[in-house]
Amino acid sequence: MGCLQSVLCPFLGCVQGNDDEKDDSKKVQIKKLEMAKTNISDLDKTFDDAVAPFNETIDSYEAYLQAIEQFKLLTGHKKWNSIEESILGLKKSTYPDLTLEVKDETTIVLTLGSPSNEDNASSGDKITGCFDSINETSTKISESFKSAIESTNKIVADADELKGRVGDSELSQEDKAQARKNVGANVRKCERAPAIQDAVMENIGEFNDELKEVAKKLTDGDEKKKPEATETTKLLDQE
Repeated sequence: MGCLQSVLCPFLGCVQGNDDEKDDSKKVQIKKLEMAKTNISDLDKTFDDAVAPFNETIDSYEAYLQAIEQFKLLTGHKKWNSIEESILGLKKSTYPDLTLEVKDETTIVLTLGSPSNEDNASSGDKITGCFDSINETSTKISESFKSAIESTNKIVADADELKGRVGDSELSQEDKAQARKNVGANVRKCERAPAIQDAVMENIGEFNDELKEVAKKLTDGDEKKKPEATETTKLLDQE
């Protein structure tokens, strides 16, 4: 996958549908569903209401990306630095007791511990708050997509009925022809919603995988620092 670079823009840009596929037309664009107007008020409201939950979820995804970028900046890194560089750098520079605990597939907890320099203590709450926001927003996205996709799928299922409403309108024949084209365009956009959902969730999943790798490196590093057990400590552990 060439899209995920732990940077804001690649997340927003695309997900390649097939690693072996070089055709740019196969890329899934992660963006809101903008509905074309039919100039039939109740029909336009039907479309707008149907895509509203989906577009709100994309807003949440953009907030998620911005939280990742902000987290990197708070740790003293640039937005193009990887999350691994940001977290391991933070541990090395400021929070030697920093830990990253994987609670489940979507929940990863960052604990900073005491800073090596008290002058940096004030930034700790901002860093953990931003990291918590990343977790909370990713969960919100996952939960809200279900109803969002149900709503766009209904538009696809009702395509014939929606086109029929154009015929029942008071528009001129010329305007009706354009309205039917716009209905068709809106339905096709709604058909793309599941692919956009998959792209978003794939990006979130890849980012979580990166965090899990960082957590593993932190754990492995801490294990290496532990002194080997002596005969005395072994006996104490058995008691």
